[in-house]
Amino acid sequence: MPTPLKDLAVTRRGVHLGKTQVDPANGEPHRAVKIKNIQSGTLAGPEDLDLAHLVAAKSLRHVLSDGDILVAVTGANPKVALVPKSHSGCVANQGLAVVSPVSGEARARLVDYLSSEAGQEALRGLQTGVVIPSIKTADLGGLLIP
Repeated sequence: MPTPLKDLAVTRRGVHLGKTQVDPANGEPHRAVKIKNIQSGTLAGPEDLDLAHLVAAKSLRHVLSDGDILVAVTGANPKVALVPKSHSGCVANQGLAVVSPVSGEARARLVDYLSSEAGQEALRGLQTGVVIPSIKTADLGGLLIP
């Protein structure tokens, strides 16, 4: 029986990285993961990521953990990647949704489905907008996972 994604994981949107977030005087440094850093389901090495400085209170919500799943929520082709241990402590930018599975079983189920052709088609079905297709975080949470 299909289960809504929101029952398998906590989903949140990445952080906007404006000029104040890239100023070293504004807070702790974190490597920032962007859509362009996802290639064929894997992330570029941490050394290839841009540096962002976020105030601790704001950054805590956006810090990635080992096993989180990133979903590109802007652009015509949704990309999906599993966050490896090497990227723990990085932050996701606003073009990404961070899906934090509630268990290892949920993680495997989500990665398998979202990376599949059927999952990619389901993600494209959630997109709205013509010029820059995007997926709302609430819509992603309602996606039925077989």
